[in-house]
Amino acid sequence: MGLWYLEFFENDQPYRASSFLTYQQHLESTFGKPTEALPSEESYIWKLDGFLVIHRITERFGPSEIVYIQRDSASLAEGG
Repeated sequence: MGLWYLEFFENDQPYRASSFLTYQQHLESTFGKPTEALPSEESYIWKLDGFLVIHRITERFGPSEIVYIQRDSASLAEGG
């Protein structure tokens, strides 16, 4: 079945706008412009062939930056 989900987040690091911008620029250079964007909420989503990438700020005992990559259920059903 293989890998289904990866999550990256800052551990014990305070949220920094410069870090968010650095990750965002790298993700856009890799995957192109986001499919969905809510800049006011610092949330970006790429819906790509077979997987989903999300970059956002979440609340985890204070603001925390998170990037996760997930295979979609259709590619899992196909054995991809």
